[in-house]
Amino acid sequence: MAVFPVQRAIARAVTALATVAAGLAVMAGAAEAGPTRPVSPQQPAIIFPNGSETAPGGTLTVTFAASGDKGVTKFRYSLDSPALDRTAEAVTPGGSVTVTLDVGTTTGPRPIYAVAVDRRNRTSDLTQAEIIVTPTTQLDGTVLSLSTWLPVEGATVTLEPGGRQTTTDANGFYSFSGVGPGVYTVTATLGGDCPSAGSQTVEIDGQGLTLELYLLPTGTCG
Repeated sequence: MAVFPVQRAIARAVTALATVAAGLAVMAGAAEAGPTRPVSPQQPAIIFPNGSETAPGGTLTVTFAASGDKGVTKFRYSLDSPALDRTAEAVTPGGSVTVTLDVGTTTGPRPIYAVAVDRRNRTSDLTQAEIIVTPTTQLDGTVLSLSTWLPVEGATVTLEPGGRQTTTDANGFYSFSGVGPGVYTVTATLGGDCPSAGSQTVEIDGQGLTLELYLLPTGTCG
């Protein structure tokens, strides 16, 4: 059967349209399968180079890192609440920055929050870490002679562990500040013609402690 020119033209047009439609379908499938760009930067890492514990009134060194996201240019962070009221610029895009954080006087575990911010001012999800502000206390007291019940001046008082030492004053008084909670051995010694010593093991909590030490002769008086 003969095919007229008009019919041949229609057939060619239908074939071309089918080819175009197939190509568009392939392109759409490739677009769907291809990688998508994230709408926000990756969460930052919070690092404590010197540890996450400090004393009241102290400071902590904190590093915020971009976790390899090259778009990150700065970090917003805060202590105790997710207010994110402080800002630190990354040293290089996608890099990190180290800050010194004043912890104040509130003791115990405390949260620190941070987000990463990219050059388009988009923020990441919130990252949270924890610092610990350990209370420090005071140990003080009086060194007395067990034979006379009088204060002993010039006695050496040693605190272990730590090896800290101090000397009693004219009233037999001694004092150690900044003593963290724990179990300690407190020893008082006196040399001279009549050497004497006294020791006691105590547990110190966050309230501090006042301790009297009594000296007993450790040798024969000269």
